[in-house]
Amino acid sequence: MVSPALRVVGSERPELMPVEERIAPMKQEAPCYRVWSSSQVMFVTSYGLPIDGFISEKQESTYIKNIERIFRASKEYKQFVTMIRQEYDGEYCRITNEHYMDVEVELHHYPLTLYEICLIATHTLLKQKQNILTTFDVANLVCKMHFDLKVGIIPIAKTIHEKVHNQDLLLPREWVIGDPWSLLEDQDFVIPEEFIIWKLKQAENFTLQQFEQLCKPILWPYVKQ
Repeated sequence: MVSPALRVVGSERPELMPVEERIAPMKQEAPCYRVWSSSQVMFVTSYGLPIDGFISEKQESTYIKNIERIFRASKEYKQFVTMIRQEYDGEYCRITNEHYMDVEVELHHYPLTLYEICLIATHTLLKQKQNILTTFDVANLVCKMHFDLKVGIIPIAKTIHEKVHNQDLLLPREWVIGDPWSLLEDQDFVIPEEFIIWKLKQAENFTLQQFEQLCKPILWPYVKQ
């Protein structure tokens, strides 16, 4: 069923209604709000959250995943990828030393996942906002956190990226681009879960030597000699 916030005129792009008409509750039992926005031919749904916060884990998960989609689809994220490649030697996989012109090299968020970064941004803004908080608001902060290098990034070849994720491997701090550990000291940010703090502290002092002893065999035969 098409949202009443969106009017479709023939085969043309949908005509957006005024913003105050575009905000409507998703469900009575789940008071998020849906806001439609467009950029050329791409349409993204942004959910707005009342300042009271989430009423369930499912609602929180839906909200955070929407932020992830908005950020990954943004031109700013593409600019960030280019910046990492050009300014931080992000053209090479840190594990195999392969160049992105030879294999697809992806940016691995570490030690925090993009989901956890979005979670921190959401709870940080919830503490500050006095009205409805949209996922566009949060995506803007997530973007700023990336360009301020308050997130950790490790370039990894696509062929082993999934294996790293599935094994939930610790990786050497020497490989990390950015300083996600600064979040532990920055009072402007809210870290909502002890597990996130534990992940940051666990990875803080993990060295290349430890990786080669403990984790490298798991990735064999992909790891460079």
